[in-house]
Amino acid sequence: MLSASWHSACRVQAKSASATLGLYVPSRTTVAPKQQAVGVLSTTDANDPFVFEDQTEDYANVIRDSPKPPPSTLSLIQARLPVQLPHPSPSDMSIFEDPSDLDYTSLAISNKYAPSSLLHTFSKLVFAKRFDEAYDLLMEIQSSEIEIPYSHIWEFAAQAAITNPSPNYSALEAQVSRFAVWFNLVPPKHVEDFPRRFRRSRRLIFQTERTNVPLAIRFSLILASKGYATTISADAIPFITRFAPPAVSLQFVKDFEKADADYMRGLRRSPRSIAQRQATLMGSYVRGPAIETLARSNRFEEAVSLLPGPASPPFRLSIPTYNLLLSRLRRSKEPGISKYIPSVEKLRQHDSYSIPFHTQRSDTYNPLGWDRRNIAELTSADLQALEREAGPESDEYIGQPLATELQPLISAVRSPANFPIVNVVGFIRKYLDTGRTSAVTRLRRLAISAGAPCGALFLQAEMTYYLEQDLPMLVLKTFSDHFFPAGVPQEDLSVALDGFERDRCCDEVEHDHPAFSVMQRQRVRKLWPNRAHGDLVWQALVRLMPGDEGVEKLYQKLLQYLTLSVDKESTDTTFLSSPCSPGVKVGPAVFTPFIQRLLSKEHPQRCPEFVHDMMRFGIIPTVHHFTQVGGFYASTGDAPRAFMVMDTLEMQHPLDEPESMLTKRTRGWRKGEEIPRPDVIFYTSIMRGFIMSRQLNGALEVDRRFKQRYIYVHGQHPPLDDVYADLRRLQDDIEKQTTRWQRRGNGLA
Repeated sequence: MLSASWHSACRVQAKSASATLGLYVPSRTTVAPKQQAVGVLSTTDANDPFVFEDQTEDYANVIRDSPKPPPSTLSLIQARLPVQLPHPSPSDMSIFEDPSDLDYTSLAISNKYAPSSLLHTFSKLVFAKRFDEAYDLLMEIQSSEIEIPYSHIWEFAAQAAITNPSPNYSALEAQVSRFAVWFNLVPPKHVEDFPRRFRRSRRLIFQTERTNVPLAIRFSLILASKGYATTISADAIPFITRFAPPAVSLQFVKDFEKADADYMRGLRRSPRSIAQRQATLMGSYVRGPAIETLARSNRFEEAVSLLPGPASPPFRLSIPTYNLLLSRLRRSKEPGISKYIPSVEKLRQHDSYSIPFHTQRSDTYNPLGWDRRNIAELTSADLQALEREAGPESDEYIGQPLATELQPLISAVRSPANFPIVNVVGFIRKYLDTGRTSAVTRLRRLAISAGAPCGALFLQAEMTYYLEQDLPMLVLKTFSDHFFPAGVPQEDLSVALDGFERDRCCDEVEHDHPAFSVMQRQRVRKLWPNRAHGDLVWQALVRLMPGDEGVEKLYQKLLQYLTLSVDKESTDTTFLSSPCSPGVKVGPAVFTPFIQRLLSKEHPQRCPEFVHDMMRFGIIPTVHHFTQVGGFYASTGDAPRAFMVMDTLEMQHPLDEPESMLTKRTRGWRKGEEIPRPDVIFYTSIMRGFIMSRQLNGALEVDRRFKQRYIYVHGQHPPLDDVYADLRRLQDDIEKQTTRWQRRGNGLA
C-alpha cells in the first residue's frame, strides 16, 4: 500500500532528475487496491503514459531558463549542404587516382564477375583471344595466391605471346617472359592421359624466320621440368648449341639434364631408376646430339667438354658419334686441336663409355613427318613416274635430250658423295622451259627423303637456278622454307618475305614463270644451311636492294656478322639484336655482288677496301674478285693498278710454256693456294676494261701476256672472241684517228 504522506512528499520534489529529463522511473513496490489505482491513473493523461506528475508552470520555467545545447557538427554540415549534391565534373579529376591506370585494369575485369566464376571467365578470355585482359587477370589471381589448375588452354595464350616477335630486344624479352608465365601452367607429363608433342609451339619457336635463343631455352627447360625432355631434345639441343654462344649452350645442357632429374625425383622414383634414365637421356638425347652439332660447327673444345668422364654421371655415347668427332678433329687445321684425338680414341674403345649405336634415337632425316611406310610408298611412286618420263615407250616421255639427262639424275640425287649440282641446275632450266614441272618436284622429294645432305645439295641447285633466272625472291623463299636462318641477316630476310607474301595476296606478283609452280608448299622440318646457301641468300638480298644506300647498309651488316663470328668467347645473350645469328661461315662469293654494286668511278678507293675486309676475316679472295678489281681499274684507265693486280697473280703461278685454255688448271684456284691462278676470264675482263677506256697499249699488253700463258683457239671461249673483235675495231679507230691528225698537222704545216 502506498501511504498518502509518502506520495505527497514525492510530488513536492519538482527538480528531480528523472522528471526534468522526462525519464520513466517506476515506483517502489506494493500494488495499490483496485479503486485507488484507478483513481490515480485517471488523474494523468492517457496519451502520455511516461509522465506520472503534472506538467505545472514550474517545469515550463525550468525548461525555459535552461541554456540550449550547442549544435552538433553533423547538423552544421547538413545545414550548409544543398538538398542534392551536383554530379562530379569529369574534367577535374585532380583529387582522384586515374582509373585508366594499369593497376586498375585487373580490378575492372574482375568487378564484373563473382569470385566463384573468375576461373571460368579466365577460360572465356583465352578462347576469345583477349590475351592482354587474360594476362592482367592472371597477374591478379596469382597475387591473391589462388591456385590455378593445369590446363592446355594456357598453351594457346603462350603461343599468342610469341606469334608476332618484336624486332626490339627489350620488347622481345617481355614476350619471352609472358610466354613462360603462360606455359608454366601446362600440365606435366605424368598427369596426361597420353603424351603430347607440342607441335605448333615447337614450330613457332624452332621453325621461324628469326631465331630467338632465350625463348628456345625457356621453352625447353619448362618442358624438361615437366617430363618432356626426350620429346623436345631433338629440336632443342641442335638448335641451341648451334645458335647460342659456347658458354650459354654448355650451361643449357647442364640445366636441361638437371631439370629432368628434378622431375624424376619429384615422382619419388628410386635412385637406380633415376640413374638409368639420366644415362639414357645424356647419351642418346642430350650430349650425343650436342657433341655432333658442335663437331659439325668446328667448336671442338666445347664438344670435348661434354664427353664422359669422372666428373660427370656415367653415360655412354654411340660409336658413330665418336667417329664423327674424330673425323672432324683430324681434318681441323686449328692449332692445339690434335691433342684431343688420343683421349677421344680411348673413350671410343672403352665399353663403359661407348655403345655400337643408339636405339632410342633415330638419326634419319624425316622432314615431312612421314612414317617409314609412307616414305617407301611415295619414293616408289616418284621413281615410277620419273621412269615414265624418261622412257621412250611411255605417253609421258619428255623426249631427247632431256630424257638422257634425267636418267642419271634419278639415282644421282640420292647420293651425296657425287651429287651433280651443275647437271641438276641445267636440267631444271631446260625442263621448266618446256612448261612441265612434275619431274623437278619429284626429284626434290627423292633428294630430301634420301637424307639431309642430299636434300641440302638439291636445294642449293634449285636456289642457284632461281638466282640465274633473276628470281631472287624465290631464293629467299626456298631458303626460308627449308633452312634455319643461320648466317644470313634475319631482319632483312623477314622484311623481304613479308613484302612478297603481301604482294602475292594482292596478286601483284607475276606467276607466269614456271618456277612458281615447283615451289615447296608443304611444311618441312628445317635443315642446317651450309656456306653456299648463305652466299646465295646474300646475293639475292643485294639484287633486291633498289639503291646503293641500302646495299651499303647491308654490307655493313655483313661486316658486323663476320666480326661477331670471330668473337667465339662472347657470353652476351644480346647477340639476338645483331643482324645475323652466328653458326654458319660465309664464303668469298658473298663479296661478289657487293663489289659489283658499290664499285664506281667516283669511289675507286673501295677496291682495296673490299680485298682488305676479306683478308681481315680470313676469307681468301678468289680469281673472280681479282677479275672484278682488275677489270674495274682497266675500265677507268688506271693502268698501273690494273697491271699490279695481274703481277700479283702471275708471279705466284709462273709458267714455262703456254697451255690450253681448256685445261682444268685455268679454273683459277686449287685447294691450298692462297693466291688464285689467272684464268682466261681474268685476262678477258682486263682486256675488255682497257678497250672500254680506249687504252690500246694496255689492251695489247694484256693480249701479249695472255698468249704467253695460254694457246688461243678461236671458238673455245666465245667472250674472248668478242673481245678480240672489239680490239681490232679499236685499233682501226685509233689508226684512222691518227691518220686524220697527221693529215691535219700536214695541212697546217
